[in-house]
Amino acid sequence: MTDSIVEQTERPRPVTFLITDLDQGGAEQALVELVTRLDRTQWAPSVLCLSKKGVLVERLRQADIPFKALGAKSLRDLPRVFLQLRRKLKELNPEILCTYLYHANILGRIAAWTLRSRPRVFCGIRVAEKRSKWRLRIDRVTDWMVTGHLCVSQDVARFSEEVGKLPAKKLHVVPNGVDITRFENADLLNWQEIGLAPSAKVLLYAGRLNPQKGLDDLLTAIIPLLKRDSDLHLVLAGEGSLRQRIEQRIAMEQLEQKILLLGHRNDIPKLMRGATVLVHASHWEGAPNVVLEAMAARLPVVCTATEGTGELVPQIDLGRVVPIGATSEFRAAVKELLNDEELRRKTANSAYLHVKQEFTWTKSVSNWEEVVLSS
Repeated sequence: MTDSIVEQTERPRPVTFLITDLDQGGAEQALVELVTRLDRTQWAPSVLCLSKKGVLVERLRQADIPFKALGAKSLRDLPRVFLQLRRKLKELNPEILCTYLYHANILGRIAAWTLRSRPRVFCGIRVAEKRSKWRLRIDRVTDWMVTGHLCVSQDVARFSEEVGKLPAKKLHVVPNGVDITRFENADLLNWQEIGLAPSAKVLLYAGRLNPQKGLDDLLTAIIPLLKRDSDLHLVLAGEGSLRQRIEQRIAMEQLEQKILLLGHRNDIPKLMRGATVLVHASHWEGAPNVVLEAMAARLPVVCTATEGTGELVPQIDLGRVVPIGATSEFRAAVKELLNDEELRRKTANSAYLHVKQEFTWTKSVSNWEEVVLSS
């Protein structure tokens, strides 16, 4: 629940959120955080998911938000799922359709356009899409079906205009928020639970193990530090396509006792509260939630200058931002924080106060409402 800018109406406005999946991820969590905070006297939200049910569905159920998974397992299912989506939108008859992630963005706008009673369509742009020019082209040629695009950062809006060639007048910036209390009040993890000494110094990575996240760069930067400091460990929390490759590199470097692969974890706040520094060497982003979360947990951050990070960490007293791929600079920034406990404390406290003031979900919901009601 949040203070709403919505004018009182006779009935709550129906709004449907459509997303590709509801597994653990930044966009998925952002949708759930936003939709569960809408003022239910003003909004009647529902959520549709193109794929099967994901791990975040339970939070929607707890909030009594109608949810339907359309069950897509592969691209071959898209024609069937498209027809299901169209029928469900016709049944729900929302005033607003808000979509998250690429496949939902495209299918959602097309399905909405085929309806006699068309909702206004707002598509979320969560990342600077650098993998596929075709995705950018499809986005551009179907843009006429879209009322507006909700960009997670100024950098993403700039990329969408300059590279994606989307009209600037349709691009709106709605930054994510962070649930401060979830992180600041979390218990500290006892490192003995994962086989480390209670006094271990831990560099934490939390996120998917995929090429976007720059994990080769991260290992190149951190391994020399691990070999020099017997108390230092790197903990990777997440799953992805690069797991086997990372395991092979760990074995090659004989660092099985120094680098831990934890897989998917539901206790990221506890990990952050107990860690020494968050390390994030991504190659491209939108505005990495994990950086916001670390700042909320009073965990010092070293990250790369991807899209959005300069907006989250705009000055040096809030964290360290280094050029993408600059492994030596990354290593030096980590080493600086490791060697100075007082610097870590000051950086962590400044970052915490920054996100507490600038990146609340109350502010994010208010920004979202302002855009969808004024466009």
